Amino acid sequence: MRAGRKGAAREAATASAGAVRGERAQADGAARQPVLRMQRAVGNAAVQRVLGPRPGAAGRVQRWESREHVRLGEESGGAETGLLTLAAHDADLPQRREPVERWPAEWRALYEAGTPEQRRVLRGGLTYGEVVALTGDMYAGFAELSRAPLREVYDLVPLIHGHATTEQQERATGGRYLALAKENESHFSHTAPGKSNQDRWRDLHLQALAAARAGDANLAWTLNAMADHYLTDAFSGGHVRTPRSQLMGSNAGNIRSKILHDLDNTHGVRVRNGLGEEWVAYGDERMDDAANRDNLAIVQEAVRLSKQDVARALAAGSGGPAPDEDARFAAEELIPRPVDPSRDRWTGRVTRWRKGADGSPVPVPDDFSAMTSDVISREGPDVVEGFVTDDDRVRDWIARHAGVLGRQTLPDRRRLGEVLLSGVAGAEDLAALRTLLDASTEDRAELGAALRPAARGISRAALRNEVMKLLAGIG
Repeated sequence: MRAGRKGAAREAATASAGAVRGERAQADGAARQPVLRMQRAVGNAAVQRVLGPRPGAAGRVQRWESREHVRLGEESGGAETGLLTLAAHDADLPQRREPVERWPAEWRALYEAGTPEQRRVLRGGLTYGEVVALTGDMYAGFAELSRAPLREVYDLVPLIHGHATTEQQERATGGRYLALAKENESHFSHTAPGKSNQDRWRDLHLQALAAARAGDANLAWTLNAMADHYLTDAFSGGHVRTPRSQLMGSNAGNIRSKILHDLDNTHGVRVRNGLGEEWVAYGDERMDDAANRDNLAIVQEAVRLSKQDVARALAAGSGGPAPDEDARFAAEELIPRPVDPSRDRWTGRVTRWRKGADGSPVPVPDDFSAMTSDVISREGPDVVEGFVTDDDRVRDWIARHAGVLGRQTLPDRRRLGEVLLSGVAGAEDLAALRTLLDASTEDRAELGAALRPAARGISRAALRNEVMKLLAGIG
C-alpha cells in the first residue's frame, strides 16, 4: 500500500453530499452523519474525494447480483446449451482433456484446491448462466472475455456464485470491476439513444444468430449468454427509470445513480410490456421475493425466448434466413417500460419539512434520506480504499497473469498502466510497468504513446524521465 494519492480536495464533503441529492433544496442533516463518520475514520480529504470528481473512480456496479444473473441464465428453461469454452481453455490449459495427473503442477494444484464449480470450469467449461453473470460487470465485451486469463475466470467463478465484496472483485480483476461501473449505461433502460440494455441485447443477439447460422454452436451460445445479461438487466427495477447517462462522470453522479437504483429495486416500479401485461418490477436481491413473482416469471420467459431464437437458427443452419437487423424479437415484447416514469413508490424526492421542538424547520424522515445514508456508508469506504490500494491490485494482477498479458485488449492494458502511473509512482510500479510493456510485443509503441500523458503527471523529475524513456522503448 502506498500513501499520498494525488488530487487535492475539491469541495467540502457536506457540499458534495448535497450534490448527490441533486434537486433537493437542502441537505438532510441525518443523511450527513455517515459522511461525518467516514471523515473521522479515514480523514476529510479522502471523503472529499469519494464524493467529488475523480478520473477513473466509480461506485459499485448497479445490477442484479451476480448469483442472480447465474440463476436467471440457468433456471429459465429452454434449449440445452451445454458447457461453453473460451479461447483461454486451450491456450492456457491445453492438457485439460487429459487426466489431471498429467497437468502442469500449477494447474493441478488449482484443481485440487478448487470448488466443484472451479473444477468443472477447468475441465469442461462455463455454464450459460456463468457467462451471463461475467458479461458487462467483469468483462466489457466478447474480446475481453474470450482473451481473459483462464486463471482469472477460475478466480471469479466462486465470486459470482456467492456474496462477493467489491474488494474481492476488484482484486480478482485488477480494478476492472469498478472501471466498468464508471461507464455502465448499457445496463440501463433510460439512456441516450442506442445505448440501452435492449440495444446492447439486440446487437449481441444478432451476432449470436449469425454464429448459429454459420454452425458455431459454442460461439452462438456464448454470445447469446452475453446478450442475456443485458436482457435480464432490463427487468431489474432499478434499471428501468434511473437516468444513468445523465449521472455518469463523477462520483457524486455515480452515488446518486446508486441511490435511485437501490430505491427502485427496493420499492419497485410499476411497469408494462409490449403485450400489455402490467406488474411491479423489483430488483437486486429481491428476485425471490413473493412481491417479485410476476417479474421473475416474465424475465425467465424472456430468456427462454432468447435461447429459442438461437436454437432454431442452429437447427436451420446455413439454409435458414439471415438475421434481420430490423426484426422485432419475441423476447423484446416482454421488456418492461414504466407505466408512469415520474411516479415514485418511495418518499423524499422533494424534502418535506416540519417544525422542530424549538420551532425551527427540520426535514421529515423519508426513504430517499435513509437510502442516501445507507449508500454513502456502505459504498464510500470501498472507494476510499481504492485511493490507497488500486495500484497494489494492479501490480498483483500483472504478477499473477504475466504470461498472458500480451493478449489482453489494448484499452485494458492502458488502464493497468495508467493506474500504475497515477499518484505517487514508485519502483514497484515501474517494475510492473516494464512487465506490461515487455508483454505488449505487437503494440508496445502504441501503448507507450497512450501512457505518456499519465507519465507527465509524475512529480519526481528523475522518475518521470525514467518512465518516459521506458515508454519510448529506450529503458
